[in-house]
Amino acid sequence: KTFKNLKEFQNYVQPLMHNLMARYGLSFTQIPSHEKPVYIKQLEYGLQYISVGYKQDKEGDYELDGMLYIDVPFVENIYNKFDLAKGINSTVSMQLLYGLYSAPSSEFLREDYSKLKLKTQEDVTTRLQWFEDGFLKALAIAENIKGLDRLLNGDVNERFKSNIQGRGVYTPRCLIVARLANNPRFEELAISLATPRSPGANQESLPTEWPKLVQYLREDINPATCWQQFAQLEKEEQRLEAARLNALQLQFN
Repeated sequence: KTFKNLKEFQNYVQPLMHNLMARYGLSFTQIPSHEKPVYIKQLEYGLQYISVGYKQDKEGDYELDGMLYIDVPFVENIYNKFDLAKGINSTVSMQLLYGLYSAPSSEFLREDYSKLKLKTQEDVTTRLQWFEDGFLKALAIAENIKGLDRLLNGDVNERFKSNIQGRGVYTPRCLIVARLANNPRFEELAISLATPRSPGANQESLPTEWPKLVQYLREDINPATCWQQFAQLEKEEQRLEAARLNALQLQFN
């Protein structure tokens, strides 16, 4: 069955998407800063959230688009200690279709990119199955910091690892996660991740900041105790911020 318009397409797909996400622990919500609805999962290390949009192109065919974000405050706390690009606030962010989950083979797409368009309910069923098999099943492994390390630096999903490790804004974050997870390949990763194929916004800073980051992770981060230390640091920062706000209120009262 085909769809009459964008509203009918969204009304058909969105309940299916809700059910699929819920099976993997992702709750549907609306965030004021996001124009697209998002699905959120709170974890011990931070937050995973996925935005999903519904579109219709000029030819009248339909598309699903969206982004994956993984926010790990401890990772960002370490990353921000160094003179590295600050434009991206998420530990990981990636376009869904072209990032984590596998689309059809390149040979298939080379013949006709229109095969990625959604025209019928059968197309939607196929797309949601790709989405689950290549995306949600891999993401589900990242339930804790060791699982996130497997996703970023292991062999869980080569497509995802290649996409993230190839970009200079994410390679420092990959190395930080490896250290926090006590990855036994940390020293190997410290070498292999130092020169990403697309250094991007960190092109100028990586040569000088990378050695400092590696040294800091080696000498100052003890994977056995660092999470407790970070929790204490967060509490102290919250206490100082509350004291600062209280002082401001007294000053202007």
